[in-house]
Amino acid sequence: MAFQGYAELQDRIRAQLQQQHSSSIEQIQVEAILFSDMTSESLNDETLSRECRELLDNEAKDAEIIRDDEPVRWGNHKGLTILEKLEKVDDLAAESATLKATVDRVTDELALVKASSDGYLQIRNRFVAVYRRQVLKDATPDDRGLVDVGNGAAHDGDPVTDALLYQRGIRSDDRTYASLYGITWAKVLSCSKLSGVGAPNT
Repeated sequence: MAFQGYAELQDRIRAQLQQQHSSSIEQIQVEAILFSDMTSESLNDETLSRECRELLDNEAKDAEIIRDDEPVRWGNHKGLTILEKLEKVDDLAAESATLKATVDRVTDELALVKASSDGYLQIRNRFVAVYRRQVLKDATPDDRGLVDVGNGAAHDGDPVTDALLYQRGIRSDDRTYASLYGITWAKVLSCSKLSGVGAPNT
């Protein structure tokens, strides 16, 4: 917007605002933009600059003010359209960032839930295998192996799943967890998210 001095441009915008409002305006934040295109037959920089200034000066005569929200917008139709599109791009970028954060959080939660549910399924598998062994009396070698695996899931350490007990407020004795595993539960969850969450009971 070099078609005229900055101070002169401010005066023009202020005067146009004051025509719409009776109160005196001392300071106001304005996004001012003029956009146009032209065809020139001159390759001379000075001549080309003069033609551009004249073009923008003519465009400025038809500039309008939009006061829908702060900051106030001032410009010709093409310029204001560009500002509107830029605002939409900013809004989409913000929405995209929020969506990505949500997807990342849900992905982490699903990984942690899977880690904990795998151990629980092993415990339930053990329960059924024990019933078959003790009540039906026809346990297979596979069932005996399932009992061993289920015992491990029930009685061995599982730092990731145990950390969920603290994250979800089921337990609050952080010192016990740190003594058991030699690390804080928050650090375990942080490392698990970074590494994709390892298998439980490791």
